[in-house]
Amino acid sequence: MGKYVKALDQGHQLTDMSKQIIKNAIGVFEKFNFVRNNNSLAHDNVLPNHPEARFIFDSVTAVLRSELAPVVWTAPRWI
Repeated sequence: MGKYVKALDQGHQLTDMSKQIIKNAIGVFEKFNFVRNNNSLAHDNVLPNHPEARFIFDSVTAVLRSELAPVVWTAPRWI
């Protein structure tokens, strides 16, 4: 994912704040993999409650909908 941040920075001259948000989003995506494997219908698991599930979904999709996201997007390993 470091390559992703560097490519975004080259294409957009990101501020330190944007770089930090992107780095934090990468951490969110890594944790999302755990949720997908252990708290979803993908496997026989206990599901998170509806408000938490909605929060997780909204948080992940907000990053993916960003205008910066499509610049050099490659699918994470878990897709």
